[in-house]
Amino acid sequence: MLLAEDIARLEATSGRLIVAFSGGCDSHTLLHLLHTCLRHSVEAIHVNHGLSSAADEWQIHCEAICDALGLPLTSFRVEVKRGGSLEANARSARYQVFEAELRSDDVLVMGHHQDDQVETILLNMVSGRAPLGIQGMPAERPLGRGLLYRPLLHVTREDLRQYGRERALYWIEDESNLDTAHDRNYLRQKVIPGLQSRWPNIGTTLVNQWVRTHDHLSQLEAEAQADFAAISIASDCLDSTKFVALSELSKRRAVGLLRYWLRSVGIVRVPGEETLISALQVLTAKETESPTFEVGHYCLQRFRTRIVLCNKAARPEPDWVRTSGGLASFGEGSITVDIIKGRGVAVAAAQLSFRTRQSGAKLLINGHHRTLKNLFQESGYPPQVRDQVPLIYEGDQLIGISGIERWGINMVVGDQVRVAIDAEGCDIHWSPLAAPDSSAAPNQNPNSNPNSNPNFNQDP
Repeated sequence: MLLAEDIARLEATSGRLIVAFSGGCDSHTLLHLLHTCLRHSVEAIHVNHGLSSAADEWQIHCEAICDALGLPLTSFRVEVKRGGSLEANARSARYQVFEAELRSDDVLVMGHHQDDQVETILLNMVSGRAPLGIQGMPAERPLGRGLLYRPLLHVTREDLRQYGRERALYWIEDESNLDTAHDRNYLRQKVIPGLQSRWPNIGTTLVNQWVRTHDHLSQLEAEAQADFAAISIASDCLDSTKFVALSELSKRRAVGLLRYWLRSVGIVRVPGEETLISALQVLTAKETESPTFEVGHYCLQRFRTRIVLCNKAARPEPDWVRTSGGLASFGEGSITVDIIKGRGVAVAAAQLSFRTRQSGAKLLINGHHRTLKNLFQESGYPPQVRDQVPLIYEGDQLIGISGIERWGINMVVGDQVRVAIDAEGCDIHWSPLAAPDSSAAPNQNPNSNPNSNPNFNQDP
């Protein structure tokens, strides 16, 4: 029942193998399979949602099963939000536990099977979540600091039950699985049986179609990754001239690049196809000087030769901020001070302080007092961040504007403090916070398994 490649993969795990153990047939069968087929030690984790009057009895049942097998079990009780979809809220609470508990190199093994996959595909189709009309669960994907792995997606629900019956396994039957108020149960109880009576092989057909779709999605992902690498200036900044050229060549590729970009910087709720097409139209509008398109708490803004992803943070309080050891937090970002020969201001870092744009402030540049508005425009600072960029002061004297190095924007230095070519100066840059987690990039090397792409899935 476990494929040889799955056994080899799990045996090679350097961290813990942890089974998500609900006490039902699927997870009980999986636990038994791993315990009897693997040399690697196995343990279990149980989440008590408290939604059933029998929830505590289920936890006791799971503890007894693990005791009998000699396997360690960790149980967690969670509070499930009652507003909205109870099904989705329970899932969210469950996965929060899993993510928190996984350590580096740990693998969480789940008992989802082919019938679960069919239900997921149909759910995603009727909800419109599938980018190309069909979308299933990945066989593996990152989860917290570890990995989620599903070795039973090729096995049917009945196969698992037959395995359990032959070995006299005793499992829990969750009465909520009969409640057709939940979408997945409605499909399982009402829709799929009717489809199977007309088309007996529909489950296999849908899964095979998902495999073919996955191959196409993988090609699109590779194409978007290559396009992003070709036109990106930084993780949150694109060369707008190259992006416009790409969009003129292919709207599909430009939209794919936008989707890839937003995921790569850690934005979880990436807009759908129609919204991304609207974003494309806004960002490439030739008649608009600095078009902006909002994405949740962030916005995409084109200005001159850049399209930047900005945090729509409130303007920082105008209190003075001083650096400590060359680094200071400032608003939704951080300031860095590097000592570089021939660049920056000829003022010691300890004497510098920072604040946001003040009305009427001017800076002496090439013998002329220039307004901040003109300097921002000439130097290429996107309008969205101008009220957040740190201004540099010595005492109460404005002497410069912090650069944004990763966007290719150099600092602006006033005449009175410009460092000589052969002297060391303080080169100052501000790094705005662009997204929740810039390290959360899409999986660059999808596993060869056709269900491995983590970027298109809706887990049950």
